[in-house]
Amino acid sequence: MKRNDPTWNPWHGCHKVSEGCKNCFMYYLDEQRGQDGSKISKNKTDWNLPLKKDRQGNFKIKSGEFVRVCMASDFFLEEADEWREEAWDIMRKRPDVTFSLLTKRAHRIKDCLPSDWGDGWANITFAVSCENQKRADERIPYLLELPAKHIWVSLKPFIGEIDLDKYLRSGKIETVLCGGENYAGERPLHHEWVKKIYDQCIKYDVEFIFGQTGNVFIKDGKVYHIKDYKTQIEQALASGFQNRKNPKIKEKQSQNQINQSYSEQLTFLGDEIKMTKEEIIEFIKKQKTSIISSVDDEGYPWTRALIQPRYIDGNDIYFATYTSSNKVSHYRNNSKACIYFYEKGKDFQGVMIKGTMKVLTDQKTKEKFWMPFYKRFYKKGVTDSEYCILKFTCEEAEWFSNFKVETIKM
Repeated sequence: MKRNDPTWNPWHGCHKVSEGCKNCFMYYLDEQRGQDGSKISKNKTDWNLPLKKDRQGNFKIKSGEFVRVCMASDFFLEEADEWREEAWDIMRKRPDVTFSLLTKRAHRIKDCLPSDWGDGWANITFAVSCENQKRADERIPYLLELPAKHIWVSLKPFIGEIDLDKYLRSGKIETVLCGGENYAGERPLHHEWVKKIYDQCIKYDVEFIFGQTGNVFIKDGKVYHIKDYKTQIEQALASGFQNRKNPKIKEKQSQNQINQSYSEQLTFLGDEIKMTKEEIIEFIKKQKTSIISSVDDEGYPWTRALIQPRYIDGNDIYFATYTSSNKVSHYRNNSKACIYFYEKGKDFQGVMIKGTMKVLTDQKTKEKFWMPFYKRFYKKGVTDSEYCILKFTCEEAEWFSNFKVETIKM
């Protein structure tokens, strides 16, 4: 299992059934889109995703992939009974792909198995989600009774202390994954809870993956509000609470180095995760496009997309553009400007920067920033009157990640 495993959502929507559902990410995201997460519907677009092929005739989901199924629902949801047999058939046709079925409805699994299930399919792994001891005791026994080749346990969101010793003792559970609560959730994950499960997994030689700390993490009595999802993952890795069985995963540090790094980093994190100016600049350099805004003659924002900046020097960011463009006209009348860089992904990470824009048309500046491939846009080359440089001077930035905002003076 890894963070970027492909997902297949044959249906969408779910009903909350236990404590872990309180701040469900699917409900949160649906609410952001103006949708109702409790409405169950078949996903017509990606219904048969595992069987879809690209233009070259290759499966879009590659052979050997680990596919997370129904991440926006539950595979064993009652409302999906009429679609499930067809979903089984799709998985039957891709024995080269491992499908992971994570559920909070463990009591329904046995009754929903296909007729040719036998003692299990090699490409199916079952998992139950257990947020506290009550749900672990309720769901894991069903998991252990299944005729299945592979089973694992997810402690996400991990919101209460759990003891898995008696279940791990069976030797049937291959992996335990744990992580704190994200999105709208603020229920804390405690360091000692993670260590307890880690120690038990080491005792029974079970793979253990500490995925991320969650928004609120408590260690040695101190509360850490870790807003950035990437930092949550980094802190989980730095904790040393990993017992990975995948031979492709290699630790770059010794156990002592990792534990030292974890303690030191958490000490400096405190209650806030602070982005520095240097980190903002590095983030910008990695993005391929930028969103740039000017103010038109009527006072309205005018927004366009541009390719990545040509050059960054301190607080100055340089772009190449057309002299006759509307934005150039706007900047000549009103130098106030705003640019935005974003990275697609779970965290919706991005940075908005306010500042001023200057239009530079002198030949020396144009030659300094000229690139050979610009010839495709400016036919007369570096002397083309349509070619000019925009110099943006940063004043203040707003870093946006994991649905929270932080202001940085540039």
